[in-house]
Amino acid sequence: MASFQIAGPIGGSTSPASDAGTLVHSSVAKLVNEPTAVTGHASLEAARRGWNKPQGELSKDLDNRRAAEWRIDTAAVYARW
Repeated sequence: MASFQIAGPIGGSTSPASDAGTLVHSSVAKLVNEPTAVTGHASLEAARRGWNKPQGELSKDLDNRRAAEWRIDTAAVYARW
């Protein structure tokens, strides 16, 4: 998972409430560390593509970026998004 990027904290917050939605506690992290982990997503790809809603609204740009990141990481296809 070399190219996956998010804007915001990765973890280490002193507040459990503010830390709960970060990448450290995400389905992405669970599935990367344990591919058979039970999450709310059908696959690692679905979990990664779910990080496309800044301020709770779907961002087509982020959706395109997540698809491009997946292609880079799984097939080494470096194409514009």
